[in-house]
Amino acid sequence: MLASIPAVAAIVWFIGKRIIDRWFKAREQAYEQELKIASQRDNIRFSKLHEDRAQVIKELYTKLVDFRNSGSMHMIVPKDAGFKKLFYEHFTELTSYFQRHRIYFSEPVCELIDKLSTEMQIAVSDQYMQQAREAKGEQLQKEDLDKKWPVIQKILPDLLKQIEKEFRQLLGVDEK
Repeated sequence: MLASIPAVAAIVWFIGKRIIDRWFKAREQAYEQELKIASQRDNIRFSKLHEDRAQVIKELYTKLVDFRNSGSMHMIVPKDAGFKKLFYEHFTELTSYFQRHRIYFSEPVCELIDKLSTEMQIAVSDQYMQQAREAKGEQLQKEDLDKKWPVIQKILPDLLKQIEKEFRQLLGVDEK
């Protein structure tokens, strides 16, 4: 009879251990499932953000290229009102789009676009001042945009390069 007490204790211990192991295993599986669901939810959310950011980068890049091309045409044919209008329209579209989507871009890109925007705004305001002087019969100076275009042309390649770099990193084809 004495020998049966340790045997019963061993059986109770073995059964208790199995019950506890199964309980912990079930809890672990439930926890892993919760983590998996949370991870999938985050992946969906972040993949949507990456998709949105890729689209915004692509659009801004297109607007920058349009701005650069229309600016070059305006400088080649400065007296053509159509090129001038198109150039200013592209600038307005570019800055408006950027301001609405600024949050998607890195600080270096934001700084370059701000610099570009500032240079253009100075040129545009100077041009309005020049038109006012012309209306008063004062002698005209060289177009202020003609003076600013070389500065703008120095900013554009760096800006385009930075946007290309961010887009490639987003796509995973270019590591940091």
